[in-house]
Amino acid sequence: LGWAYVSPDSHDGLWFWVEDHGWHWTREGVWPFMWSDGTANWLYLMKSGNRTFLYDYSTESFIPDF
Repeated sequence: LGWAYVSPDSHDGLWFWVEDHGWHWTREGVWPFMWSDGTANWLYLMKSGNRTFLYDYSTESFIPDF
C-alpha cells in the first residue's frame, strides 16, 4: 500500500489513511476487504504482478495503483 497513517480502534481493527484515497478500515478476518469512509462502501484489495488494485463495490469498478 505504500505509505499509510495507521490508527487502531477499540474493536481490534484499524483505520488507515492513504494519500489521494482517504480513510479505510479493516481487521483480521475482514482483510483483504476494507471499508472506505469516502465511498461508504466496501473495497477488495488484489494484486497482479507488481501492481495493486482495489475493487470498489459502490462503483463496480477497479481503482488502479492503490
